[in-house]
Amino acid sequence: MSYLIFLCCRQINRPFLHWAVVVTLALTPPGLAQEGEELALEELEAQALADPDDASLRFRLATARFESGDADGAIESFQAYTMLVAPERRSPAIVAMVQILILEGRYDAALTELERPELDPGEAAELRVVTLASAGRYGEARTALEEMAAIDPALAPRRAIYAELIDLAENDPGRLAGVTFDVVPADSLPGGSEWAVLANLAYGYNSNVVGLGEGVALPTDISSESSSVRRAIFDAYWRVRVDPETVASVGVQAAYDRYPDVSSLNADRYLVWADLSHKIGQEMLGTLRLTGDTYEQDGEMLRLRGAGRAGLTWRWHERWWTEAALTYAYSDFDNPSLAPFNRDGPLYAMELNQSWALPALGSVLTAGYGHDIQRTQGSDFDYDGNRLSLTSQSQLTAEMVVDLSAGVSWVDYLNPNSLTGFTQKRTDRISWLGARIGYSFTEGVEVFASWNVVDVDSNIAFYSFDRHETLGGLVLRF
Repeated sequence: MSYLIFLCCRQINRPFLHWAVVVTLALTPPGLAQEGEELALEELEAQALADPDDASLRFRLATARFESGDADGAIESFQAYTMLVAPERRSPAIVAMVQILILEGRYDAALTELERPELDPGEAAELRVVTLASAGRYGEARTALEEMAAIDPALAPRRAIYAELIDLAENDPGRLAGVTFDVVPADSLPGGSEWAVLANLAYGYNSNVVGLGEGVALPTDISSESSSVRRAIFDAYWRVRVDPETVASVGVQAAYDRYPDVSSLNADRYLVWADLSHKIGQEMLGTLRLTGDTYEQDGEMLRLRGAGRAGLTWRWHERWWTEAALTYAYSDFDNPSLAPFNRDGPLYAMELNQSWALPALGSVLTAGYGHDIQRTQGSDFDYDGNRLSLTSQSQLTAEMVVDLSAGVSWVDYLNPNSLTGFTQKRTDRISWLGARIGYSFTEGVEVFASWNVVDVDSNIAFYSFDRHETLGGLVLRF
């Protein structure tokens, strides 16, 4: 397969020049002959509606939509085409979608599409260089260029051409006008450095029902607390490539929950973190994450915690990989005077996560197992726990992502609980279910809706509760 890319320079309401990529979409996917006379857009729309399972019609409709100026319609039709054909025939449509996204200035969405396993690694690597350079991320483009040559030696001769074009785009963009060349576009870690500030603003409804356990009866009634929720989460981070194999990141987060009807639930959370990722050979990635956070409720400090997590990921196959991780955390609580309630102490956790890419669904599915050990100064909160989880992330379209999660954990407390007169040990079963759907209007604006439920079933009624939360909101990226 071949296609022609024209590189030129343009200004896009920013103080620096970007590349625009103009693409010829006269592509013929492997095994798909473009037969029949050329039809008008309206005729193709009608035929595609009448025969939604005809892959050839979908591809021709995508091309016609793009030529008419309907970029979103073209992407939708290319996506539909990929759902109708075998994985080995999807590459031309994915490449076309990437090119359209670059033209539209939706560079993050283009980079996301380049992660799809159906693409040839060398082809994806070369398109990554073009995408990053088009976005004005020249440092990352140069790093991706080095990785491109390493991934596919056949592309090494193009390295000097790309390097010169990137230098011109950054330092002398006027000379780029009219430059053209053939591209046979792979996959690489982004390079250079970047920073971002995000605001997550949400409004919804929360309900809590406490005291539902069927075990030990305690002097407490079943209580219910319901309220609207106003949530604001602000994030800022900076990421830099330390060397060709290592990326370091630092960030901060402030989160605020307000419950107008139950002010005692109002909570503030503050987090600082640092990440280090190091690629080990071609198939392994090591990660280290350090965090510190505080939790305040109704204006009072409840917890100060520090944690460290080390992980190692093996990619056994292009479509599945495994992560093993160890976590250590220490919490310092504002404890009540009663000694059994003292929750200060360490937590040790082990995780094993298995992920699969499902190209036919546009999804990544992850199944996880974890084992937790908590030891506290008070006798009521020492426990050993086991948990199972299942999550999926599905890219339904270039703009829409759906996340689903479910899990269950079993927690066995080691000592007789003080609320039972030290006569009975506490055991909990915790179940959770969640869903989130997000739609990005631009790279910097996403709307979302989410639903989460947590059910804690304890043999001591005092510790049992159900929580339901429904939210809708907006994410802004600056």
